[in-house]
Amino acid sequence: MSHEIRSPLNVVVGFSQILRDDLKEHMNDELLSSFKGIDTAGRRIIRTVELILNMSELQTGMYELAPIEFDLAGVVLDNIFDEYELAARKKGLDFILKKNTRNTVVSADLFSTSQIFVNLVDNAIKYTSEGKVEIIISRNHNNELTITVEDTGIGISREFLPKLFEPFTQEEQGYTRKYEGTGLGMALVKRYCEINNVDITVETEKNIGTKFTLCFHNNSLSIL
Repeated sequence: MSHEIRSPLNVVVGFSQILRDDLKEHMNDELLSSFKGIDTAGRRIIRTVELILNMSELQTGMYELAPIEFDLAGVVLDNIFDEYELAARKKGLDFILKKNTRNTVVSADLFSTSQIFVNLVDNAIKYTSEGKVEIIISRNHNNELTITVEDTGIGISREFLPKLFEPFTQEEQGYTRKYEGTGLGMALVKRYCEINNVDITVETEKNIGTKFTLCFHNNSLSIL
């Protein structure tokens, strides 16, 4: 799937950008909208394929855990903040990264840990139309590294909350739903937390916002 779907799509998206740059002097609103549509649709499919592949690796036991020591703030969270800052600004959101501790070194699998926060931050911005998205880095009373990702978005209903981490589930279903997605992101977050021995809890209220809290335990990683 990676080779047969993702690679050709990268070519389509890449060449559409080249054509857009070549035609920029002759660009009208209709052409500009068409190129934007190609780019958005292509990246959406690429993201979907990546989520399906990642979940397949976990479900078949093919994911290779590679624990290392790294600075979670410097290597992961700073980069994610830089990556999503423009998207948050375009929506008029306050996007905040607050560091209450300097010691942010963890022993974990780098790729899966990065994906945890990519999915959480991506969802927070997607489901928040006004207010803020805030990432807070701190340590709890046991001196364990704790990260919260909090937003003032649409929140999650009490009825849906037990299904939040199930694959292919979304609170809004059908063709009339307001938000795109596969329903895989949160399932991957939960599984990646499990293999990295990270506790994840959620506090949420419909139309008020959502707060995810992740605690990195000091003991060793779990095994797939």
